[in-house]
Amino acid sequence: MTAINTNIGKVNFLEFGSGCTIVFLHGFLESVEVWKEFVEGFYKSFRVVLVDLPGHGLSKVEKE
Repeated sequence: MTAINTNIGKVNFLEFGSGCTIVFLHGFLESVEVWKEFVEGFYKSFRVVLVDLPGHGLSKVEKE
């Protein structure tokens, strides 16, 4: 999993494939895990990005 640093903490994401980008965002109290079974149908033709929103999955919110 890859992470980027933001002003509120790290945001983790996964990337698959190449080409035009499709971003999958999960719902409340979920994580990238809910989308993993869908990736196979898209990554051969598209770049797929699965994001753990702040405070979910492996993305943590840093308190100041």
